[in-house]
Amino acid sequence: MHNEQPFRDFLSSLAAYRDMDAILDRVLLRSRELCRAEAGTIFLLEGEELVFAYTHNDRLFAVEDAFRHIYAGVRLPLSHASMAGHCGLTRTILNIPDVRRIPPDAPYRFNDAFDRKSGFCTSSVLMIPLFKRDNSLLGVMQIINALDARGRPRPFSFRMERLVELLTMNAAWALENSQDRRRGLRRLLRVLHLHDPSESSAHAERTAGLAVALYREWAQKQGHDPEHMRRYADNLYPAALLHDLGKIGVSPELLGKAAPLTAEENTALAEHCRLGAELLADAGGEISELAHDTALLHHQRWDQGGKSIPLCARITSIADAFDALARPRACAAALSLADAAAIIRKQAGGAFDPELTECLTAIQDVAEKIYQHFIEE
Repeated sequence: MHNEQPFRDFLSSLAAYRDMDAILDRVLLRSRELCRAEAGTIFLLEGEELVFAYTHNDRLFAVEDAFRHIYAGVRLPLSHASMAGHCGLTRTILNIPDVRRIPPDAPYRFNDAFDRKSGFCTSSVLMIPLFKRDNSLLGVMQIINALDARGRPRPFSFRMERLVELLTMNAAWALENSQDRRRGLRRLLRVLHLHDPSESSAHAERTAGLAVALYREWAQKQGHDPEHMRRYADNLYPAALLHDLGKIGVSPELLGKAAPLTAEENTALAEHCRLGAELLADAGGEISELAHDTALLHHQRWDQGGKSIPLCARITSIADAFDALARPRACAAALSLADAAAIIRKQAGGAFDPELTECLTAIQDVAEKIYQHFIEE
């Protein structure tokens, strides 16, 4: 195989990523490169449904904007009715030269709703089942429109099938590991929620999602290297997700107190930052540094530290405060996302980094999807 070494190099490079979204992005992009494909989507199995996890579409948006679509919430039943469902149920590759010429006796059909809504034109489709180490189904990857030398859609060749199948077989371990790791993080959130019911998993997920969106918008404006952005976002997500883990060490009575806190009580509550930093200091590699700094300094004001405050903490400070305004609490009703952003922007240069607060308007579309996806129980 003439590209065997680059193929091996790619598999080795996956070890640098830990978060599910980053790995999905890399696997999907490399699979598309092997086929010179225009678009693609990965669905992951949850119960009896295939859940939309990541998507690329060169005609509709750049790869760097793919993260804006990860909260779409599309779900397909694991049935023969859809192409992806059929692929998952039969556990076989599905190679369709033209979705508009599917044989009438085929059990599945092409749903053209997305094409009609977006103006995209799906032609050829390659469906590849993804498997875990125990050979159970992990999900399905859909690659769309292999392009010829003139940029016109063409069928996927048998060689393309084999290359993508080989890639997904070897990359499945990374996908499964990242899925297990995300489950582990969410178990920690459940423990925290049991200790402090006000600290919901939804709050942590929204804060982490907002933090990554905010970082990406800021980093793109700064002209940062896309690969560096992926690596940083890969580590920022778990750091922001666990920013309040130290509250496990604060008494439930203090956490649940509704009345104004005394000076001593405020000091005791602030200890959660130090405790969280200690708990996360040995998380491993660059994640340790970001997780430690985020937990320790996410309540540090901009006008009391400026750029000496680590970027991860400055970002999470804004995301955490934004969610505090935009979610309902016992002491206050939820604000609209626009109103929450306006209040944060008024504190630019005071509590918050002014460059980062400027990015809030640009991520409103992502914020809306995040709040639709992670709803308080």
